Amino acid sequence: IHLAGGAVCESAELFDIYRGAQVGEGKKSVAFNLRLCSDSGTLVDAQIQEIMNNIVNALGEKFSAKLR
Repeated sequence: IHLAGGAVCESAELFDIYRGAQVGEGKKSVAFNLRLCSDSGTLVDAQIQEIMNNIVNALGEKFSAKLR
């Protein structure tokens, strides 16, 4: 998450893990709290969306993760 989020990804904290029928057998749903911060100014929605896309794509490649 930190690598894909780049310099603005200040922290990534796992706060929930769910296993159950709703996510499928052998799978789990995880939730993270991300803190994005830029020294050069306020991040706008388009910048945040690009960062989130990078993170989701990286997790998809490495872990076959999907955004729910």
